[in-house]
Amino acid sequence: MFRVETYQDPREYFSTLELEKDALHITGDSSLRLFLRNKNPRERNRILTYEELQQKLFPKWTSPFAHLLLKSKMREVIQQLCKDQIHLQRSMIASLDPWVERFRFLVELSLTQIAPPQDQSQLTPERVLFVQVWERLLADGQVRRLLFSRQKMELGQRLEQALGKRPRALYVYQMIQMDASRVYFFLQCAQHHIPVIFRIPYLSSLPKVYSPWKKVYEKIAGHHWPDDQQEVLMKRGQKWASYISDEVQIFPEKDEATPQFYQFASPIHFQRYLEQNPIVIGKKRILANSSIELNQVFRESNSLVKNPFTFAQLPCNRFFFHLYQCQKKDGSIYLEYQNLVECLTSGWIMVKEVNGIEAHSLLFDLEPYMKGARHIDEIIDRIQQLKALQESSELFDQQAREKTGRNKIKRYLSNPLRLFPYVHKSRYSITLKQLETLVIRLKQVALQLLPEEGKDIYLKEHFRLLKELFKQVKSHLPFGSEEAKEGMEKIFQTTIFEYWHASRKELSEWMSILLSRPIFESVETEGDIDNLDQLEGLVIQTKDIHVTDLSLYALNHYAYHTDIAPLTFPWLKELGKMQFSPEDPRSRMYRLALYVHYQCHESTREYLPFQIFYLLAFSQGEVTFSWIQDLRDHDEKGLLLETLYLLYGDQEEEIPYWHEPVEETRWNPGLSQPQQKIDGKPLHGQIPTVYWLDKDFCARKFFLTSLIELQPIYESDYHQRIAFGILAKLFAQQYDGEENVFAYLFPLFPQWNETLKKNLYQTQYPTDLYDDRSFQNLSYPKDIGRLQRLYSLYQVTKRWKVKNAYRHDREHDSQWLQEWLESIDDKHVKAETGQHCSMCPYLMICDKGEFSIDRQ
Repeated sequence: MFRVETYQDPREYFSTLELEKDALHITGDSSLRLFLRNKNPRERNRILTYEELQQKLFPKWTSPFAHLLLKSKMREVIQQLCKDQIHLQRSMIASLDPWVERFRFLVELSLTQIAPPQDQSQLTPERVLFVQVWERLLADGQVRRLLFSRQKMELGQRLEQALGKRPRALYVYQMIQMDASRVYFFLQCAQHHIPVIFRIPYLSSLPKVYSPWKKVYEKIAGHHWPDDQQEVLMKRGQKWASYISDEVQIFPEKDEATPQFYQFASPIHFQRYLEQNPIVIGKKRILANSSIELNQVFRESNSLVKNPFTFAQLPCNRFFFHLYQCQKKDGSIYLEYQNLVECLTSGWIMVKEVNGIEAHSLLFDLEPYMKGARHIDEIIDRIQQLKALQESSELFDQQAREKTGRNKIKRYLSNPLRLFPYVHKSRYSITLKQLETLVIRLKQVALQLLPEEGKDIYLKEHFRLLKELFKQVKSHLPFGSEEAKEGMEKIFQTTIFEYWHASRKELSEWMSILLSRPIFESVETEGDIDNLDQLEGLVIQTKDIHVTDLSLYALNHYAYHTDIAPLTFPWLKELGKMQFSPEDPRSRMYRLALYVHYQCHESTREYLPFQIFYLLAFSQGEVTFSWIQDLRDHDEKGLLLETLYLLYGDQEEEIPYWHEPVEETRWNPGLSQPQQKIDGKPLHGQIPTVYWLDKDFCARKFFLTSLIELQPIYESDYHQRIAFGILAKLFAQQYDGEENVFAYLFPLFPQWNETLKKNLYQTQYPTDLYDDRSFQNLSYPKDIGRLQRLYSLYQVTKRWKVKNAYRHDREHDSQWLQEWLESIDDKHVKAETGQHCSMCPYLMICDKGEFSIDRQ
């Protein structure tokens, strides 16, 4: 029925392999398929991965839309069956994807009827529900049509139709992931008189190393398992093979493998490593079991122009991800503020000629003001309150306009509300009124497009509304290229044939499928980190290979896909006996498929040690193993990495940390120039004494606040709370001040509840509004200095000079200016770290800034 051929040295084998013409060649991974195609260009159309073959044979069945249809139907059935079991309903809906895969798995095994397990110990509510869902789905008209599209033609005819010619034979290369549905498919091919030949690596002298291959393929090979191979002398990988085999020494020769080992102190260090050691096809590849996660984290560092980015990665299309995070409930839209920001600034929301992209800087500054808002109507209400705050700030400006003019310093001293960034209209490209109309427009769009939470809508109607929205905004969307724009237009020309309901999450998945197509078609991807399942194919075509993320977490999650829950192997045996009579040829095919799947499942953990040996023994160039600290919380380097280092590294020291190479620069005396002296005369009398308070703490903060921004501006919620308390205490010194503060000032800051605002107000010590200072004939309250330093504390051993002068209304700006000028070098203003850094609005951009945790 089947034939199994083995080879020992993959590079030697594949370099001399001649592919049989008019045969079909199936590879276990895409990297090996690529190698065979490049080596055999005339046969490239007949060299496929298993997934590609299935897509050619059963295009409707393997379509991601079919998966989504089954998932949608399954959700509807579960909601109907579990009306009175809310907890069971929620848990089952949360695990719909595995259930859809199990449904497809049973269909591909030719099962048409199932029953609950006879063993009472296996009879769980989930399995009973699975049987009920199965029966309901098979009775559904759309699902039946989908099944008919798979079963309407016998396999031999499908192969002829898909490939243009019936294959003379089917060769399968290095396929370890042999689940029951795959084995059953190959058995069907053999039943239609198409010889199936499996070609796998095997060394009979290393049975423990190659045990996964023997467990999976021994039953397939029957009585022809090649245990009598001629022994091959291995020059590399012997130490690892000895460790796996629990033997002291297998080969007398010295192990010539010399792998490199690294620890990366943080993800930033790994990012720099990627920048300095780029991934290049044929020369260097990086592999990890967590490749999807790593590519998401490090995509900007390791992706090159050749990468086939998908439409989902267009900046404007982040709109869909964040739209489907919103929930429609009680006539409003519940969302996180970040969802609102991303939707507005994506370009999909417009009102007249105002595009939400223009609101980015305003929305960024409003983040602390919108803190705690739960739905879009609350955000609209806060914009109304913010308009009132801006109007209050303008009243201060108007009353002092004759004295302040356009001078920003004087305008701040006469109006301390200007320390909040969102009262400055000149900072932004749009007004609050325009922002309000954009938010209202987003609400209208979301109410139209989203179903009521917990319910569903017709997919066809949803897509029609999206098309209308696209027509309105497509000329303003930042596509980046004409190809991307044309591709998006094609996506919105997609015809939705099936009539089915979809929930909010299913709408998100459906849109992800539509946007998953690459913008630019590309033969190869260069720059992405590969998954470990590509290792065997990359070993024979890549010089240097680096396996990373060998941490406890990543290794514990290492496995190829063999799980069948909620099904079990005993239950599947029962279903086979119920479906097929002993005389039916499919009965034997079914039992063999289950047996191979079981062996594959049992040998999952043994495959990674084989891959490590395969890499050490047959790699062409440098091999590197590493792990990345702090990539995940509570993770450590894995035992496998430590064991490899004990065998091949320096046993006297721990695994070395990777350090960024430092380029040596030679000093050229001719390039050195004396620093030019800065003339401070233009600044005499131009800086109020209250600004000099910053100099007692940090020369750089004084520079950024007094000379760059011309006033303090606090953007973080933490600083704004302190400033609010100080301002409230200042305003309360007026007649009926406390009552007016509660009545008029408190409502202008809705991001904090009343209790918090009263605490912020009451915990400030009393101030004297009428003890003032002057700057160029403008009087301002002395206690405005507290807004300059917030909770910065004066240390006994630090500077107090400006504070004492300010307290006694003395000014020595000439002396202070000269002292400050001495803190300037060629490129920087000196920064002085300390506890005051926590009160500095520039902490996040200062390279010398000190966080609280740094002092612990």
